[in-house]
Amino acid sequence: MLLQMSSECLVEVVPRRLQDCSPVEWDAFAQAGGASFRSSHGWLGGWSLKSLFRRRLQIFEFHHAGRKVGQCAVGIGGEECVFLDRLVLAPGFEALWTPCMGAVLKHVGPGRYRYGWHLNLEQAREEDLRDVPGIEMENIRPLTVHAVDFRRWSNWDEYWAGTSNNTRRNAKRAEKADLHVQTRVGLKCLLHVSAIIRLRSVMYERKGIQFDWIRALLSYIGGHLTAPSHRISAIISEMGQPQAAFIGFEFGTHTYYIAGGSQPSNNGVAWYLQKLMLYRAWERTGGRATYIMGHVDYETHDETIGGGLLRSRRAVNASNYETSVITFRYRPSSVASSAQLHSDS
Repeated sequence: MLLQMSSECLVEVVPRRLQDCSPVEWDAFAQAGGASFRSSHGWLGGWSLKSLFRRRLQIFEFHHAGRKVGQCAVGIGGEECVFLDRLVLAPGFEALWTPCMGAVLKHVGPGRYRYGWHLNLEQAREEDLRDVPGIEMENIRPLTVHAVDFRRWSNWDEYWAGTSNNTRRNAKRAEKADLHVQTRVGLKCLLHVSAIIRLRSVMYERKGIQFDWIRALLSYIGGHLTAPSHRISAIISEMGQPQAAFIGFEFGTHTYYIAGGSQPSNNGVAWYLQKLMLYRAWERTGGRATYIMGHVDYETHDETIGGGLLRSRRAVNASNYETSVITFRYRPSSVASSAQLHSDS
């Protein structure tokens, strides 16, 4: 299927089957294009199994001038089609985003779509979508993602010295204690789930926020099983008792903080664990990591209830990434013309 951009520029969209794609090559392309763990071969395979009776996975590659320039994954079925991460483009081919989007929509066909998610570092795409013929916007939800971009600092010491005095003081106090840190990757992270849920429950209770044990358990186990090769967890204990926990994903140069928890009055242990995970991200990428801490929807966020969420992210020099989750209708001109003709008759 071809989409004419101009007399000199042609994009071809090629449907693929996930099982026919090399996991190494697929992931390497996704990482080079700045995609998240939701673009990984393993996560997409897990998503496909979880969604077996609700949606089907369709993946696409985009080619231009004889070479692959992009890829994406779409969940098809139900009330809307969902782009599972982002439309990933090779470095230097970002200008092809709109024609690639037009090509994949033309292939999948008319319907309702959702683009974007809450940990996406990609720029907001509503203006680019408006340039695609046949799109009618339904809803745009602006989000701000907070992430530490370590490329802003020349070395770790410079970065850490720039964090808040309170952050450094708390972490230093915990360093003097007799602590045991256990980090797990892959399916072994499942051994940390029960401790993480207990710590998170205590933290929620301390902040006066309702905690759903069952939902959290299913979410954490599902996350481990969906993309185990990219999962990471850490527990820091004192005298055999878990004091703070971290659970997330590592994909390429990105580290994703998904959830955590801590005991009250932990004497800085939670901040010390945060420092350790930040340092791990720095060290494994040679200072090129992006440490994604979470998102905020300023229309609904209440900092008094959130327990200082924004303050804690500012304390470690997190940057703002403005993005959005967009729902839209796609009705190509041929469909619209056909509907109008039927109406006129």
